[in-house]
Amino acid sequence: MVILKPFKAIRFAPSSTLGDQLAPPYDVISKQDQSALYQQHPHNIVRIDFGQFEPHHPPHNTVYTRAHSQLTEWLQSGVLQRDERPAYYIYRHTYTLPTGESKSLTGVMGALQLHPFEAGQVIPHENTMPGPIEDRLALTHHCQANLSPIYTLIDDPNHDLNTLMATFLLHQPTMSATTATGTYELWVIDDTRDIQRVGGMLASRPVVIADGHHRYTTALHYQAWAKGQPTVPDPESDYTLAFVTAAQHEGITIYPTHRGVYDCPFFDSNDWLDRIRSVFEVSVVSDVGAFTSRSWPMGTIGLVHSRDVWVLSPPDPALIRHYFPANASLALRELDVSILQQVILIGLLGMDLDTIAAKQRIRYYKSVVELESDVASGVTQAAFLMQPPPLSALTTICIEGEKMPQKSTYFYPKLVTGLVMNPVDPGESSYSIYEETQHEHTH
Repeated sequence: MVILKPFKAIRFAPSSTLGDQLAPPYDVISKQDQSALYQQHPHNIVRIDFGQFEPHHPPHNTVYTRAHSQLTEWLQSGVLQRDERPAYYIYRHTYTLPTGESKSLTGVMGALQLHPFEAGQVIPHENTMPGPIEDRLALTHHCQANLSPIYTLIDDPNHDLNTLMATFLLHQPTMSATTATGTYELWVIDDTRDIQRVGGMLASRPVVIADGHHRYTTALHYQAWAKGQPTVPDPESDYTLAFVTAAQHEGITIYPTHRGVYDCPFFDSNDWLDRIRSVFEVSVVSDVGAFTSRSWPMGTIGLVHSRDVWVLSPPDPALIRHYFPANASLALRELDVSILQQVILIGLLGMDLDTIAAKQRIRYYKSVVELESDVASGVTQAAFLMQPPPLSALTTICIEGEKMPQKSTYFYPKLVTGLVMNPVDPGESSYSIYEETQHEHTH
């Protein structure tokens, strides 16, 4: 049973500059973005969630201790305020796609009860790496708060959640802010009857993590640490900040993450295309745009090499069955990212899962312009164009207990940081101070 409970959030005090105080999640912020956010507002949340590295500060003065100091100071001065009553928070982000289409992503934020992944209540769709978890765990220990939410999905074919949220959206939002990425609105739901309606509707549904696997895993580590303390653990450590929306919600946008490879002897051979043709039916298109501008059957892959672009049609799943683990489901074997990883990267190019996980000989691209530039310059030998995976396939695969290849999805838009924060222990941290190194804030 999944519990999403109301909580007393930390939020910025009402201000006309609220939009300047928000930030994207830490893991999509470049160093240039970080500097710009620092300059944007003296109370931008990035100063706590993704503080700048200061190599000349003494060892006891780290990004984590500075984050704790900033959070404490802002709470004491009233820049940040703690809500007096437990509440759910309805979050709506209205944004514009590059095509000009306007969409709204809406969901409910609450404190999600933690479950180990093997319990099948909170379900991941990809694996995590240790570096980001160490960073987020140190920040949690020092700030005693979840600063940004994980993004989760429920299966809601009858649109129960959307129908319920629509009743709250009839009222004026409690707060709103505009940034370069759109308009954010928040409704505070603290009426007892409304809280019961929201909590009751969500209680029987497992959730799939769409984005925020490292943050959820961090919360599990923090929970384990808290339970090992000699004092009674704070029950808040059993929960983490989460955004929940329906997998059927029309405001969700998923972009593909394309792949490029380098230092692969496969592409130095004279017969590499023949070896591709031994598995795939291959056709030619004029350019990258001719592939990305249309929808192809599930499992189709675009291949870019030199000035040429090929279309690799999906092979019969039965004919490539031997490339996959014996227990791999049909849904997993039909996805282009799975076919690319198991058949091409591992089967034909000779990579292994450890190499791929370490991002050795492989690059990931969200921008096809950057991908084309790297292929043209020779920085990348060849690139593979992906399609957005259907949400139905994602939920089917995850509920069956399987995981998709790393970076299979790019959910857009990312949830903003700073609108709602969840305290997990109001007391001082007893966790040892991390020594600042160049590896802090590893993405």
